[in-house]
Amino acid sequence: AGQPLPARQFKKLTPTEMADRRTKGLCFNCDEKYARGHRCARLFWIEVPDGEDTDD
Repeated sequence: AGQPLPARQFKKLTPTEMADRRTKGLCFNCDEKYARGHRCARLFWIEVPDGEDTDD
């Protein structure tokens, strides 16, 4: 058992911040330039079961 991972900090952007990032061509989630097909290096998805029992 290792040490727990630090909590991730998520910041909700205000409409003004979103407009500023859009004007600068930046991604809303990271500080990289946004272009079609952009993928944030630091974001990931976690899939969890929905709780339905499918072992019938």
